[in-house]
Amino acid sequence: MTIRTRALALPVRVLTRMVFALPRPARDAVRNARYLLRRDTSQYGEQALLAAHLPPTGTYLEIGAYQPVVLSNSWSLRRRGWRGWSIDAEGAYALQWKLFRRGDTFIHAAVLPAGGRTSATLFHDTSRVGNTSSLLREHVEEWATSAGSEVTAQTVPAIAITELFDRFHDRFGHGPHLLHLDCEGLDVELLDAILAGVPPQSWPQHVLVEDLAGDLVAKRVAGSYAEVGRAGDSVLLRRTGNGQRVSAAGDAEPGRPC
Repeated sequence: MTIRTRALALPVRVLTRMVFALPRPARDAVRNARYLLRRDTSQYGEQALLAAHLPPTGTYLEIGAYQPVVLSNSWSLRRRGWRGWSIDAEGAYALQWKLFRRGDTFIHAAVLPAGGRTSATLFHDTSRVGNTSSLLREHVEEWATSAGSEVTAQTVPAIAITELFDRFHDRFGHGPHLLHLDCEGLDVELLDAILAGVPPQSWPQHVLVEDLAGDLVAKRVAGSYAEVGRAGDSVLLRRTGNGQRVSAAGDAEPGRPC
């Protein structure tokens, strides 16, 4: 490390500590503003993956949207002319969306695989670094334990994935061209619920989802979707089937009639 590098390192550390000492809304605003300066705002390079495989314009449905710019995959799509809905169960993000993406639709709600409930319990850790939230307590506990923080709970509005797709179809006249799932432990269950309960004509043309085990296509969506690319832990799927899905046991199942 050179003398100049060491001289710069101290102010950077001081500024970082100052940012983390800010109240959460101010801290989030600083992070979103910093990400505006980046050419790629995605987490694993998904931005380039989407640019290579998606059409110039379309519609998206983003479930687990997080921040409007930080680690966002829809930010670059909106700049290309795409339209859509961004949804997150964490209501604290709503202010940031009003500040940085005022013209976009942000919906504060938890998205559930099954219907019959209008609210859900959202768990999140209290660390200033993590701010991880999920509908699965055990998922958040893993992060909280490593950060030495506690797990808190709050009641949030909820909507079933099938109802959400119905509303999206009513608004845009078709299903989303891209579905982005990042629901901290519920991605596979939501994808299963879509294939089982949403009419095939409303299925998304592409799906971007985390595939940590690397077997999502083989075990869940073979016959309906094929992998077209990966970026880090994220896999991009393209629709190939016509209403046929493969169950966890590997047997073909018909999709819901049109």
